[in-house]
Amino acid sequence: DMIRVNKSLDRIVLSGNAISPAGAKLIQEALEDNNTVRFIALYKNLCPDSALVDLEWHLALNRQPLTLKALVKRMRKNDLSLVHIALDDHLAERYYDDIAARIVSDCLVKNTVVKSVAITHSH
Repeated sequence: DMIRVNKSLDRIVLSGNAISPAGAKLIQEALEDNNTVRFIALYKNLCPDSALVDLEWHLALNRQPLTLKALVKRMRKNDLSLVHIALDDHLAERYYDDIAARIVSDCLVKNTVVKSVAITHSH
């Protein structure tokens, strides 16, 4: 719950512990409610790299403008009101990049509602 509720965390180092794939999954789930953590070190744990793929995906999402995270949740739920996506956060502190495009693309694979996507004013 520390990750879920502490909104000032931006880096977490958990290297050299006995964190298993199940523990990595719990961390990943906690990141769904956290927008600030952008780096987690899990070196020398019991997790194979394959168990960390979803965790890295959520960390990548936390590095994007905050509006993307809300849209991801809606895209994953196939929100019927989300037909057009317009990502234009040119005044935000973070900009959309290649990773944002990959995240949107990943979500659209299973989404059957969204008809158009526009990502503008990015670097």
